[in-house]
Amino acid sequence: MQKNAYFKNMKTFFGVLLLLTLAACGEVGTSYDEVTRLYSVSQRVSSLNKTIEALKEIEENEALSIETHNYLEYEFPIRADESYVINYRFRNNRCFKIGVDTYFNKQKYAQNVVDGIIKRLESDSLFGAPRKDENGYQWRGKKENINIELNIQQIERGTINLSISASENLKH
Repeated sequence: MQKNAYFKNMKTFFGVLLLLTLAACGEVGTSYDEVTRLYSVSQRVSSLNKTIEALKEIEENEALSIETHNYLEYEFPIRADESYVINYRFRNNRCFKIGVDTYFNKQKYAQNVVDGIIKRLESDSLFGAPRKDENGYQWRGKKENINIELNIQQIERGTINLSISASENLKH
């Protein structure tokens, strides 16, 4: 009788342990970690003024969803029905604008990305504290003519839009 109770308790214990292990392994990290898994916002800034060919070499080929002579778009899945999209716009074969758009099921995931971007850029000596308005946040590079805008108007839907742009005279 005691043997059966022992095995029943052990079976329950291992069942709970298995569920906890599966739950822990299924977690992908924070939303900010996922969106910046390949490149941080500061690293994306360094992609400005690169050629289409150079950016295609550093991005993940399998994520490429749209390609034209002046536009590249990459889509990265995160969780079920959630993703982020990176797009590059080119003028004279040089990248002048980078967009990062997120599509989350919950506002808290998008807010996590916003908080991570703000924290990262505030600690970057090139950008520092943002200017805030009703649409979101803006940074202007202190040394080079680089602008970053973080639009949070649709954050309640899990969507934010980050735009990184440079003037035509940016040198790299």
